Amino acid sequence: MALITLTTDLGPKDPDGASLRGLVWRELLRAGLTGPVVDITHAIPPRNHSDAAYILRLSYPHYPEGTIHIVMVDSAPSETVFPVGITLNGHHFLGMNHGGLALIEPDTRPTEIVRLSFPEQPDLTHPADLLAFAATQLSRGRTLSAVGVPMETMTVLHPIRPSAIHSNQIHCEVQFIDHYGNAVTNVHQQWLEPLAAGKAIRVVVRNQKVTKWPKNLRDVGLSGTLFLRFNRGGYLEICLSEPGDNGTNTAASLLGLTVHSPVMIQFA
Repeated sequence: MALITLTTDLGPKDPDGASLRGLVWRELLRAGLTGPVVDITHAIPPRNHSDAAYILRLSYPHYPEGTIHIVMVDSAPSETVFPVGITLNGHHFLGMNHGGLALIEPDTRPTEIVRLSFPEQPDLTHPADLLAFAATQLSRGRTLSAVGVPMETMTVLHPIRPSAIHSNQIHCEVQFIDHYGNAVTNVHQQWLEPLAAGKAIRVVVRNQKVTKWPKNLRDVGLSGTLFLRFNRGGYLEICLSEPGDNGTNTAASLLGLTVHSPVMIQFA
């Protein structure tokens, strides 16, 4: 049996995330199956496809191939927004056809896309019911094409990408503020380092230069020191040593940064 994960904007406090987990377990037990159902997060901000894609992009590769990821973000259906399933790098993603799934790996085309369809199950009218049932069928070993109608393409949202202004300067933006208040840019190490060509990389934001690259977190220096690093996903982020635990005294709060705040990268 495949592992099933849940990523939603249903909120960690509200009952909807627990209801979705219950739906999945109900369908699994009906099928005579038991297995892990893992919450990646229910704390995606409402309808925030960028946050959902970033969190999934950095987390799903750590799960076994064949894992089934239910993504219920901005899940209200319409004539053009309906439940779909895709296969991407050996993983199955089940969500809605509003473009959010395309942001997970924007440079990789899914190997399979289907519109989820179960005409023999007329009671499955809510997206949560459909996704839970589809996840169970995949967990039983059915293929994606067996739980939906093949589609050539799906709705696609495009990420905002960094741009080189000239050979020594790049314009980018903050794509994510993490739990510690670190400002994660949309610049990836694999893209940036060849452009730097061995030159020192520094960041200019709010007229303040950040130049420190510690070898490890214990080498940062004094509390309150701004520094740069590539996170585990390879993205450049602006950090603050020993940030506060209540959302204050962090890199984002100190520099007044939010998602989409502009950031300048310079090669010195």
